[in-house]
Amino acid sequence: ARGTVESFDLAERLFVARCADGDDDACLLSRRWGESLCGKESERALRLMGRACPGPEAARLNWSGSPDITGLADACDEGNLTACLGLAEAWHDGRVPRDIPTMAHDEELAKRACEGGVAQACQTYATWRSPRAKAEALIYHEKACEGGIAAGCVDTASLSVDPRSGLEIDVKRSARALGKACDLGSAIACLDLSGLYRRGDGLPVDTAHAQTLADRACGMGECLGPMEKIAPHGTTAALIAAARACDRSVPEGCHALAVWVRTSPPQETATARAMPLFVRACADGNGVPDACFQEATWRWYNSKDAADQESAFMRLIAVCDGVNAAWCLDLGLAAAGRRDEEFAFRLLAAVCTSTGAYSASLPTADPTTRMRVRTAVAGSCDWAALALRNDRGMPGLSVEDRNAMAAVYAERACELGTETACTSPSP
Repeated sequence: ARGTVESFDLAERLFVARCADGDDDACLLSRRWGESLCGKESERALRLMGRACPGPEAARLNWSGSPDITGLADACDEGNLTACLGLAEAWHDGRVPRDIPTMAHDEELAKRACEGGVAQACQTYATWRSPRAKAEALIYHEKACEGGIAAGCVDTASLSVDPRSGLEIDVKRSARALGKACDLGSAIACLDLSGLYRRGDGLPVDTAHAQTLADRACGMGECLGPMEKIAPHGTTAALIAAARACDRSVPEGCHALAVWVRTSPPQETATARAMPLFVRACADGNGVPDACFQEATWRWYNSKDAADQESAFMRLIAVCDGVNAAWCLDLGLAAAGRRDEEFAFRLLAAVCTSTGAYSASLPTADPTTRMRVRTAVAGSCDWAALALRNDRGMPGLSVEDRNAMAAVYAERACELGTETACTSPSP
């Protein structure tokens, strides 16, 4: 079912079966799909929703009977801005019916809470806006940072130097944000800032301060991160530590060595030489996720054995079904850019139908991480829908089946916040 659904009926059975198995996200999608068919295909709607189509007052009554949502709405109306943020997230997660007439929507509620001084609301609003409005997102990430949200500082730093954002590159702004994030306890921010001071990227070279920052990060537990972060802070010591850890079968140590080998000359053979270390770091799927991703990607493109390729593909999906969904989105888009559209479609359709990716498998993730994953899954669904509408990725399907499948993926993309998918013309 991962990207190989061949008809509208099979897609329907997939969602219904997953819902029956206890997948709450599949139940949400199945219900939304069924609601869209009310008044058109009542029998199919009944199968998808598990109940008859509701009357005009049913949604309102069902909402009113939900104590958590009702309580949040009442508290928000009374001026509790933290409750407004909670209500915004409920809206965004699909736990508030879309036809409640007087209800402010997710972004409006989050922005209201942010302007009222709830820093986490600024970060949430910025994360939701980022796919569509980078400049506005940067402003609100910075507000979150000023309010003490480390993730807001990290996102400010990232957007300030991201050439793909369309914004002016501002290394000093990025460095200030990294410094704030480091002070707020982000070990990765301390390492990144250390690298800037070590290399003199937009800042004066200061090796002593760079080492202080690296030691501070290490004190927070970030001593064996990716080698591109370790290398500027004392390559020899880091390599020795990584090698010793790898000898003890510590996946993080093998991963650090693998990343270093992959960036070492000669570049023509670097990835092949690093691959045995990535395999050890992956630990048969139980080690470092990035190592499993690198190893699986390598096998997919280099193995001559069909069974091994299929095994590699399933490992890719396993790695991406969680906080790393964006990795497969990037890989799929890169494949599409190389005209490998069949693989791109299969991969991105799989990410889209991995319904646990943005919520059920992330029960302890912070709101920013959940939103990032949600955005990646939505992007995968949107691309899959567009590919089908343009007859790319699944040759041999009839126009009717292709358009029906595209509607399924577009519906999911819309539910996850891709506004363009909501307004795509029906086939």
